[in-house]
Amino acid sequence: MASIQISISKRGGNDAHVIFRVAVTRTFRPKVDTGIVVPRKYWSESKCALATGGKSLPAAGRAAVIEQNTLLNKRVADLKTLIESSLPALDVTAETTTASAKEWLAGIIDRYNYPDKYAPKVQKPKTLKEIINDAQAQLQETGKINGQVFAAETLKGHKSRLKRWQDFIKSTGRDWETDEVNADFYNLFLRWCDKQGLKNGTRGALTRCLKSILRKCMPVNQQGNCEFLMPRRCKVLVDDSAEIGAVALNELQLDVMARFNFSGVLERARDMFLLLAWTGQRFSDLHKLTAENLKEKDGMRYFLINQQKTNNLCAIPVLEGAAAVLAKYDEGKALPRVISNQKFNQYLREVCRQISLTDEGKQAGFADIVTHKYNNGTKVEKEFFWQAVSAHTARRTFCTISYDRRMPIAQIMQVSGHKSQDVFFLYIRKQPEDMHARSAAEFLNLWQK
Repeated sequence: MASIQISISKRGGNDAHVIFRVAVTRTFRPKVDTGIVVPRKYWSESKCALATGGKSLPAAGRAAVIEQNTLLNKRVADLKTLIESSLPALDVTAETTTASAKEWLAGIIDRYNYPDKYAPKVQKPKTLKEIINDAQAQLQETGKINGQVFAAETLKGHKSRLKRWQDFIKSTGRDWETDEVNADFYNLFLRWCDKQGLKNGTRGALTRCLKSILRKCMPVNQQGNCEFLMPRRCKVLVDDSAEIGAVALNELQLDVMARFNFSGVLERARDMFLLLAWTGQRFSDLHKLTAENLKEKDGMRYFLINQQKTNNLCAIPVLEGAAAVLAKYDEGKALPRVISNQKFNQYLREVCRQISLTDEGKQAGFADIVTHKYNNGTKVEKEFFWQAVSAHTARRTFCTISYDRRMPIAQIMQVSGHKSQDVFFLYIRKQPEDMHARSAAEFLNLWQK
């Protein structure tokens, strides 16, 4: 059976290191330094321990010396017991060297002397600020969050919304632990939104964004204590009236716009809007409406594209209005380079403003006043029709005109790429009573057939 002989180092001053000679076999007896330092003058060679009584101890401070020596003796005895209990795990073979045995023993000794060094590291909880900053950094550097790839439009939106959250946290003058992200935190955020003049639709988008980021980036062990993520808590605000007043052009207005004499950037902005209005696509897919993606079958021409936002494969028939734009630009081979959405909207509103100054434009409704309702009808804004037009108006225009032409809703959605009928109906610029009356009439016609 293995045994351990205890001694102290021969060299040194008043302090000495306790040495273990571990007799693993009769011939294999590695010697290791325990790292335990003892006062040399109190060491007893015969007892292999520090004195805790007798004449060698001083009269002054005797009790303190006894307490110190007792603790050191206990450490030596405990370490000896630990090594003895561990020795069966040391598999001594012909390949085992003194150096390897010493390294193995040194590891046990180090764990005993410095237990904190080997204790499992407890991950410090991430704060809300750290989570948001980490997500923002990932988006900026890789365009991903924890490996998830986002479409360009979604990526841009996430970056913008996380910047808003960073601004809000900065405004509070403090960081937030994730278990503090609760109803009180959410109410404070909503009051901040009031000061910023943010509408309910924007607040809802910001809330959805943060919930998504927290689920992706917050450590799992923190999610259970975050009230913000709990069902039916901190609900996402939905503005049921946000689309009221959002405009769409009718076919007369599109015709007036197409015939108006423009040049330069205004002409190109007008033409690109018409192309979007006759295809029902988002501005983010404008660069795909080119000759490269133009197909023809059985005399019918259509664009075949993967929509950027949803990655849906869509076949978009080339209607007469779109064909006129393509013909102007060498069947789509010479379409202008797509500018930024912001610049496009700026040029487009100038197009509509100039039209609104003409008699024909006024009769077509470009100079009409439109009313917008936000925050579920509690906030009302008015502006000229031409001021309300944007790139996304083209998409509403296509859906509304197609609906007016009695196109089947499923067919319209297939071209526009809408996945939800509820969302699709937000794009129809008709009074609710007109839409209900049409639904009733169509049902009655089918019933009578």
